[in-house]
Amino acid sequence: MEKINNRSINLKELEEVPVPQGEKTNCLAHKGHEFIPTLYHFPSNCEACAKPLWHVFKPPPALECRRCQVKCHRDHLDKKEDVIAPCKVNYDVTSARDMLLLAVTQEEQKKWIGHLGKKIPKTPPS
Repeated sequence: MEKINNRSINLKELEEVPVPQGEKTNCLAHKGHEFIPTLYHFPSNCEACAKPLWHVFKPPPALECRRCQVKCHRDHLDKKEDVIAPCKVNYDVTSARDMLLLAVTQEEQKKWIGHLGKKIPKTPPS
Protein backbone atom coordinates (compact mmCIF):
# COMPACT_ATOMS: atom_id res chain seq x y z
CA MET A 1 0.00 0.00 0.00
CA GLU A 2 1.18 3.46 -0.87
CA LYS A 3 -0.44 6.71 0.31
CA ILE A 4 -0.94 9.41 -2.31
CA ASN A 5 -3.02 12.52 -1.56
CA ASN A 6 -4.63 10.91 1.52
CA ARG A 7 -5.59 7.84 -0.52
CA SER A 8 -4.21 4.37 -0.09
CA ILE A 9 -3.35 2.71 -3.37
CA ASN A 10 -2.61 -0.98 -3.66
CA LEU A 11 0.16 -1.10 -6.26
CA LYS A 12 -0.65 -4.75 -7.10
CA GLU A 13 -4.07 -3.73 -8.40
CA LEU A 14 -2.81 -1.15 -10.89
CA GLU A 15 -3.24 -1.95 -14.56
CA GLU A 16 -1.57 -0.14 -17.40
CA VAL A 17 -3.14 0.91 -20.67
CA PRO A 18 -0.82 0.82 -23.69
CA VAL A 19 0.49 4.36 -24.14
CA PRO A 20 3.28 5.82 -26.27
CA GLN A 21 6.86 5.30 -25.03
CA GLY A 22 7.88 7.96 -22.52
CA GLU A 23 4.29 8.57 -21.41
CA LYS A 24 3.86 5.53 -19.10
CA THR A 25 1.07 5.89 -16.57
CA ASN A 26 -1.23 3.76 -14.43
CA CYS A 27 -4.41 5.15 -16.03
CA LEU A 28 -7.25 3.10 -17.44
CA ALA A 29 -8.87 4.70 -20.48
CA HIS A 30 -12.66 4.36 -20.85
CA LYS A 31 -15.13 6.65 -22.68
CA GLY A 32 -12.66 9.54 -22.62
CA HIS A 33 -11.94 9.13 -18.89
CA GLU A 34 -8.43 8.61 -17.51
CA PHE A 35 -9.24 6.44 -14.50
CA ILE A 36 -6.71 6.07 -11.70
CA PRO A 37 -7.13 3.08 -9.37
CA THR A 38 -7.70 4.21 -5.79
CA LEU A 39 -9.17 3.20 -2.42
CA TYR A 40 -11.42 5.46 -0.33
CA HIS A 41 -11.19 5.42 3.46
CA PHE A 42 -13.52 8.42 3.82
CA PRO A 43 -17.21 8.76 2.82
CA SER A 44 -17.66 8.66 -0.94
CA ASN A 45 -20.27 7.12 -3.26
CA CYS A 46 -20.12 5.55 -6.70
CA GLU A 47 -21.51 7.84 -9.39
CA ALA A 48 -22.65 4.86 -11.48
CA CYS A 49 -24.67 2.92 -8.86
CA ALA A 50 -24.77 5.33 -5.85
CA LYS A 51 -23.50 2.60 -3.49
CA PRO A 52 -20.68 3.41 -1.02
CA LEU A 53 -17.15 3.43 -2.43
CA TRP A 54 -15.48 3.60 0.95
CA HIS A 55 -14.77 1.54 4.03
CA VAL A 56 -12.52 2.34 6.97
CA PHE A 57 -10.60 -0.97 6.92
CA LYS A 58 -11.18 -2.69 3.56
CA PRO A 59 -12.59 -0.36 0.89
CA PRO A 60 -13.67 -1.83 -2.46
CA PRO A 61 -11.39 -1.19 -5.46
CA ALA A 62 -12.39 2.13 -6.98
CA LEU A 63 -11.48 4.36 -9.91
CA GLU A 64 -11.37 8.16 -10.18
CA CYS A 65 -11.04 10.09 -13.43
CA ARG A 66 -8.11 12.47 -13.18
CA ARG A 67 -9.83 14.81 -15.64
CA CYS A 68 -13.39 15.16 -14.30
CA GLN A 69 -13.06 13.45 -10.86
CA VAL A 70 -15.90 10.97 -11.56
CA LYS A 71 -15.69 8.10 -9.04
CA CYS A 72 -16.92 4.54 -9.53
CA HIS A 73 -16.41 0.94 -8.46
CA ARG A 74 -13.71 -0.82 -10.43
CA ASP A 75 -16.13 -3.73 -10.96
CA HIS A 76 -18.24 -1.61 -13.33
CA LEU A 77 -15.28 -1.31 -15.69
CA ASP A 78 -14.04 -4.88 -15.17
CA LYS A 79 -17.50 -6.34 -15.92
CA LYS A 80 -17.81 -4.06 -18.97
CA GLU A 81 -21.08 -2.61 -17.63
CA ASP A 82 -22.35 0.37 -19.60
CA VAL A 83 -23.17 2.54 -16.57
CA ILE A 84 -20.37 5.11 -16.77
CA ALA A 85 -21.16 8.30 -18.69
CA PRO A 86 -18.52 9.67 -21.10
CA CYS A 87 -15.98 12.12 -19.66
CA LYS A 88 -17.15 15.72 -19.78
CA VAL A 89 -13.56 17.00 -19.85
CA ASN A 90 -12.42 15.06 -22.89
CA TYR A 91 -9.26 16.87 -23.97
CA ASP A 92 -6.61 14.79 -25.70
CA VAL A 93 -3.44 16.66 -26.65
CA THR A 94 -1.85 13.54 -28.14
CA SER A 95 -4.49 13.13 -30.86
CA ALA A 96 -3.71 16.55 -32.42
CA ARG A 97 0.01 15.81 -32.18
CA ASP A 98 -0.48 12.41 -33.83
CA MET A 99 -2.47 13.99 -36.66
CA LEU A 100 0.33 16.47 -37.36
CA LEU A 101 2.82 13.61 -37.49
CA LEU A 102 0.79 12.07 -40.32
CA ALA A 103 1.53 15.11 -42.51
CA VAL A 104 4.67 14.43 -44.55
CA THR A 105 6.03 18.00 -44.75
CA GLN A 106 5.84 21.20 -42.70
CA GLU A 107 3.94 22.79 -45.58
CA GLU A 108 1.31 20.08 -45.29
CA GLN A 109 1.14 20.59 -41.50
CA LYS A 110 0.57 24.34 -41.95
CA LYS A 111 -2.13 23.64 -44.55
CA TRP A 112 -4.00 21.33 -42.13
CA ILE A 113 -3.64 23.75 -39.20
CA GLY A 114 -5.09 26.54 -41.34
CA HIS A 115 -7.94 24.31 -42.54
CA LEU A 116 -8.80 23.13 -39.02
CA GLY A 117 -8.49 26.67 -37.62
CA LYS A 118 -11.30 27.77 -39.97
CA LYS A 119 -13.56 25.03 -38.56
CA ILE A 120 -13.19 26.22 -34.95
CA PRO A 121 -15.86 28.82 -34.03
CA LYS A 122 -14.43 32.21 -33.05
CA THR A 123 -17.13 32.86 -30.44
CA PRO A 124 -18.21 30.30 -27.85
CA PRO A 125 -21.70 28.83 -28.31
CA SER A 126 -24.36 30.52 -26.18
